[in-house]
Amino acid sequence: LSKKLLFENADFESGLRNWRTTGNVWTSWTRKDLGIQGGYAMGGTRLDNDIALGTGVLTSTEFVISGDRIEFLIAGYDADEGGDRTTRHTGRNRVELVEAGSSHVVRVAEEPASYNFVPTGWDVGALVGRRVFIRAIDENPTYWGWLAVDDFCYVRRIDPNWISRNNGSAAQ
Repeated sequence: LSKKLLFENADFESGLRNWRTTGNVWTSWTRKDLGIQGGYAMGGTRLDNDIALGTGVLTSTEFVISGDRIEFLIAGYDADEGGDRTTRHTGRNRVELVEAGSSHVVRVAEEPASYNFVPTGWDVGALVGRRVFIRAIDENPTYWGWLAVDDFCYVRRIDPNWISRNNGSAAQ
């Protein structure tokens, strides 16, 4: 498995550099506090006795797609206050891959109904060469509505058969 960041600070290690925010929800989280080794993530602000009550949009800098697969970590919920937190309300909390210029949404990932980060991603081979940006959207202002993201990377899975046919080297 080979990983490369989509752009500088696509992993939030330098806070919000190369990202912009709207609303009142986004703040830096230490991944160590979430039980994950190392670094930082970006997520919903913890307000009012550890309740995420804000909404907002986190938007990346534009970049040109140069890989076949984008993967990232996502955590969060999208349920109504007082409701069953395992029930997902499609679409309010999500991550989008958006084509720059047209603002056409080309890929979407919904929150996973989980406190823990879950790896997810998109096949983007058909989009290589297009200028895009990432947009994480938290539109749920209730107790069970929050979103967190981290580590936006290109991923290349290395075929072990190819390695063995090429004397143990993964370089291509």
